[in-house]
Amino acid sequence: MMMRRVAASLVPPWLEPLLSAHFFTACPLHRDAPRSECNMFCIDCGPASSSFCFYCRSDSHAGHRVIQIRRSSYHDVVRVAEIQKMLDISGVQTYVINSAPVLFLNERPQPRGGGRGGGASAASSSTSTPYTCEICSRSLLDPFRFCSLGCKEIVRPTQILYFQSCSSSTRSQRKYTLQQQQHCLYLFTSMVGTRSQTLVVTLTQTRLRKARYLLRSSEKAVEGDKKYK
Repeated sequence: MMMRRVAASLVPPWLEPLLSAHFFTACPLHRDAPRSECNMFCIDCGPASSSFCFYCRSDSHAGHRVIQIRRSSYHDVVRVAEIQKMLDISGVQTYVINSAPVLFLNERPQPRGGGRGGGASAASSSTSTPYTCEICSRSLLDPFRFCSLGCKEIVRPTQILYFQSCSSSTRSQRKYTLQQQQHCLYLFTSMVGTRSQTLVVTLTQTRLRKARYLLRSSEKAVEGDKKYK
């Protein structure tokens, strides 16, 4: 199978820990303090980072790039003003909380009745929209491609979606992800007629469940080609 050369950007090593972190739990070091909930994350500490509280920031992360995580309807969000300095967030649906644009970190359960893909700024409505997330098919309010940063991280068939800007071959991407993320999943479809498709997925074990979207899309593509043979 022939590997395609692609112009893509590598996933920053701190993104997966951010998406997998548990926020709004009590800090074990400052449990009795008034501001002990873990709602912060350090970009500079990279893969070793986890959520921490206000006091941990002063003790261990002074001078570091730290972002604060907030909540909307029990789901974690980050303000656009904080994350866009360090990450390409293009294509991700934004919402407004307390007059500030935010992004959801991860995908959310589909609303009952298939209504709007809502965040804090979306009023309850049964009106469907023509826009959906390319990964989880959640309804979106505006013509964006993804409902969350977590969905943008997923690699689709014939597409490789990363965040920072650079150009490299698939081979060099493989070397990078193996070193930086430790757990990589490479899926390759079989030859379909005269065409071949390559699926490359960079997922840690905590996010392997998302591979089902790739497998489902691949199976549909293969079935569609078989019908026209």
